[in-house]
Amino acid sequence: MAARRLHQDSRTIDTSQGKLLALANPPFFEVSSSEAFRRRLAVVAMPCRFSFVASEVDNEKVFPAQEPAELDAMLDSSAEEFFAWCVQGSVRYYSEGIADEPPSVLEATAAFFSQEDPVLQFFDQAPIEYTGSLEDGVSLKDLTELWAEEGFGRTTSRALGKKLRMRTDACKYKGDVLGSGRGQGKARGIKGWRLTRN
Repeated sequence: MAARRLHQDSRTIDTSQGKLLALANPPFFEVSSSEAFRRRLAVVAMPCRFSFVASEVDNEKVFPAQEPAELDAMLDSSAEEFFAWCVQGSVRYYSEGIADEPPSVLEATAAFFSQEDPVLQFFDQAPIEYTGSLEDGVSLKDLTELWAEEGFGRTTSRALGKKLRMRTDACKYKGDVLGSGRGQGKARGIKGWRLTRN
């Protein structure tokens, strides 16, 4: 465990829906949308919260809160059991694989990647729509400008193209060449999408 530093890659992610426990086998991959990373991450939803107000505590969805020092001591006392569980799970995964993930884990994992995926967020809010038609297309240059306009930060068309190449969905960039329709030659972009504004 110490040699693989697995304990450093077990972390709790705080989201608006509650606590999520994310366990990953190292190493982490730089590109979060890569399939290699997705295969190594499972999200277990923890639909509960903690409160210092005794009247709110029901021990089902609301549990008594503890002071940080008390909580740390309690977690430390269970650390060996937790790490043993992680190692047992890793051994089982490498020998048998995981074919029986509960539906709740599959749903929570899919929701996590959907919420954390800036590409999906961009395609959801940018003024473009998916048509599926090979006649339609949006150039990487236009996508790069929209990326900045929509508040996702500055990037280059090459960097955005690289990000889109790794996808397996409708947002995948395959190096398609689009006709500009303006007599200015051709440009690279993604087919099946169109701008909804001029």
